[in-house]
Amino acid sequence: MPALVEACANTFAANIPLRPILFHYFSSQIHNPEIALLFLGVAREAMLPKALESSATLLDHEEFVDRMAPVKKLVRAQLADQGEQEISSVLRRIDGLNQVSVRRRRALLIDRTGIAPDAEESRVLVHREDVTHAGYILETSYDEEALTRAGKMPLLPYVDRLKDLTRDEKIFRHYVLRTLLRLISYVGPYVDPRDRSVREIAPRP
Repeated sequence: MPALVEACANTFAANIPLRPILFHYFSSQIHNPEIALLFLGVAREAMLPKALESSATLLDHEEFVDRMAPVKKLVRAQLADQGEQEISSVLRRIDGLNQVSVRRRRALLIDRTGIAPDAEESRVLVHREDVTHAGYILETSYDEEALTRAGKMPLLPYVDRLKDLTRDEKIFRHYVLRTLLRLISYVGPYVDPRDRSVREIAPRP
């Protein structure tokens, strides 16, 4: 416990957003695997800003603004027959081109922590995207919507699919927990949520 307290204290100096990470991590400890997966996904996303050591932009902001000025001027000229709302929408997309993508931030988080998802964790991450965008992933033989998307996920009886989701939630929780512990530079024992066994977080090589 002292090692964990010390690691958490170090997060303040490192400017790690521990509060939103822990809020969503602990909020996920409910008896609904779909909602738990949502909270765990948000907890992982809350770690992404720390994957960027310096800036969240690809180029220096002022340099990007200067370089894009003639591009924006050209866009306005080419879209002169469109409404201001449409033009502004395109210009905002241009402004967003300088942002580091979420996919890249996730890759940088793996580089920083050295915690890469294994095959099972990667499979669960794909399902986590489904629950984020579709609203739910508990697709069973009783799901009318699932019947229209046959083949995407197995149409299992409710109880069997619920067991699968509960297992997947524990797998994802283990991945998020390992990433968090490495992010705060914790070294020592922790409880694996998959089987309640005690494992070790070793120092990063």
